[in-house]
Amino acid sequence: MLIVALLLSGCVGPNGPTEPGKTTEPGQTMEPGKPSSDSSSHPGKDDSESVIRTLADQRSEWTEGQYYPGAYGKTSSTFRFPANTSIYTVFEANGIVYAYGNPFNAENTGRMHIIRETDGTKEEDIFLTEIPDEYRLYQMYGTADTVYLLAYQYETIADTQHLELFIYSTAGEFRTRKKLTDILESEDALNSGVGAFTDQHGKLWIYRAETENYICIEPDGQASMKISRPEEAEGGLMRGRGADELTSALRTDNGLRLGKLNTKTGASEERTIEGLPGVKMILPGTMYDALVVTEECLYGVTLEEAVLVKELLVFSDLGIDQETLKSVEDHEDGSIAILLLAQRKPEGERILLKPSLTKVRNGLTLACLKSNDYLVYAVTQYNQEHPDDKITIKPYFDKYAVDASETDALNRLNSDLMDGTAGDIICLDGISFAGGGKALA
Repeated sequence: MLIVALLLSGCVGPNGPTEPGKTTEPGQTMEPGKPSSDSSSHPGKDDSESVIRTLADQRSEWTEGQYYPGAYGKTSSTFRFPANTSIYTVFEANGIVYAYGNPFNAENTGRMHIIRETDGTKEEDIFLTEIPDEYRLYQMYGTADTVYLLAYQYETIADTQHLELFIYSTAGEFRTRKKLTDILESEDALNSGVGAFTDQHGKLWIYRAETENYICIEPDGQASMKISRPEEAEGGLMRGRGADELTSALRTDNGLRLGKLNTKTGASEERTIEGLPGVKMILPGTMYDALVVTEECLYGVTLEEAVLVKELLVFSDLGIDQETLKSVEDHEDGSIAILLLAQRKPEGERILLKPSLTKVRNGLTLACLKSNDYLVYAVTQYNQEHPDDKITIKPYFDKYAVDASETDALNRLNSDLMDGTAGDIICLDGISFAGGGKALA
């Protein structure tokens, strides 16, 4: 499940930044130009040495049959809004992309735009008629079942006094509407901003910067729990990987600080991770305690007895413009979903990266729809001349199979080609008898 946009006070609305402050992490508000605090100067904390595993390190230990580190099959789809509409925020849950935006002409209420299929073939617009016409989006958060929207009247300032929470199901069913001051039990505007995120149980957590409390909001809009930010948690909190677990995150000059907080027991810990300059985003993970986006790479961080930082990919190697990156989600099968969205544009892009087995030592795979005698001869000739780098034919259609279907076989081949898992060599048009082995070489 993907949760995006950990910050509220750093959001950009239709008329630019909503506050003069600049929030670098959830719950941490900074003045413009003021650098992040380096928490390494604080004594008495568990700062166990972290291990950074680069792609080069991982590849040096790679063995045949494993996914090749940093190699992915790449597919992409585009999600669009109707004309004259701008997307302001987007997230993904269970493979479904949700986006929210406002029309340029401000004559209609906000739209929740849903892409039901990850290839973009099915799209749906839901008009959120419960949000008045004069309201504008402040931020949106979502889970597999629930969408939380914070909005404010267009003519007012987007502070806590004016923010209202609208809760919908992911199918667009309206659930409830509440003023944020009622939820936070305060009539005061929190000029330092608020942070919010959803957890693995589908609940919304809202942070009060002045009291340093996190209030848990159920999908029905009722507040169910309040916790204080741990003294050692210098950054704000976000969704954790384990049950009843939240992760704290803070950027430093040469890396970051990450920690864990158990919402039931109150137990917490925090670690310093150095050697990762240029951290731009810290996001919750599925297989990792945090996903870290730097200027060049994506890392997965695991907080155990020893902190493990694993380089997952290099953006430039995969042709990804991370300047427009809005969110990243890692999946249990090792795939990674990335949402790209340029500000005030009516369309965005979803990129799905699946681990690739195409680089295999001591052998290559030749994928084809159907094999034939010419192809077998060519491969045999090649293998005789290259015994240390033999080719294995991988035909997708077997005419002797009971349920043989050339159409189904072609669909499987096309799917694997898109995923990058078909093979090292693709033979689509056949091969001539003469010189077949040399052609393969």
